[in-house]
Amino acid sequence: MILSHPGNDNFLCELSRKHIQYHKASDTYISLLESKKDSISHFALLSKNSAGLTHNKYVPMPVLVKNAIFLKIDSDKNLYLLKKENQSIVQKINTTENVVWSNNIHPLKVFSVSENSPEEFLIIGKNNNDSTYFRKVLRPDGSLISDLTQIYLPKRKFKKIVNSGNTIVALDTFTQTLIFSENSKFKEKQFPNLLKINDIEVLENGNILAGGYFKGEIQIGQKAHYSPNFNNAILLTYDKAGNFLFSQSVTKQRDEFVEGVESNGNAEVAYFGSYEDVLYRDQTH
Repeated sequence: MILSHPGNDNFLCELSRKHIQYHKASDTYISLLESKKDSISHFALLSKNSAGLTHNKYVPMPVLVKNAIFLKIDSDKNLYLLKKENQSIVQKINTTENVVWSNNIHPLKVFSVSENSPEEFLIIGKNNNDSTYFRKVLRPDGSLISDLTQIYLPKRKFKKIVNSGNTIVALDTFTQTLIFSENSKFKEKQFPNLLKINDIEVLENGNILAGGYFKGEIQIGQKAHYSPNFNNAILLTYDKAGNFLFSQSVTKQRDEFVEGVESNGNAEVAYFGSYEDVLYRDQTH
């Protein structure tokens, strides 16, 4: 059942944004929202237009989706969920809301799930028993295969860890730094002052996109960003070696506390937080 709430601002105000996912088959974005009153979850199907992203359809989530922290919808409209309860569980749910498979990733604390191929996912996490980081490949049948490549990272409380080729990139939101790790060596990059970076994403070309927000006037490389009255969205791009490449900001007359970003490849980025919106990137970076 699909519920439509055109222009219902009260309905939107009751929801908090949890995740946004690009859906290639329909060239649009799907947002995961949660009711602030009763924690009931909803899909929001977002349409792109000259104003950015607008909500045009809402789909109630099955009860099985409660506590989902990762969401993907494949071309057959199956759901792939990472549920973080007492332990991390990956599930595939079909269109009739039945669980196709469910896999417990104990004792792995999951930091990110990304597509390893059209049918496989790459899971990066930390072993809670000995605090080592490692990767696992999730197969289409729900089985997990360990990747023996060792991950070298300092002992931190990372919010997200992603993989770009042979490089592991970790986001520490407490110290506002990025860690680039390859071949047992790592490089640390500090974000400029006045920025609050909350998410990282691997672009199609292998570069790393960092998304967050800022307020005030800042200089990043040769480019100045100015938002005197509101917290506005900002994106930074790095290559896999940790070299800063490019920055881009959005100035709007509203506070946008950006919590996450999602790219459709290289050219377009959607972000979510207080609002959802989409912007177009300089594709040379």
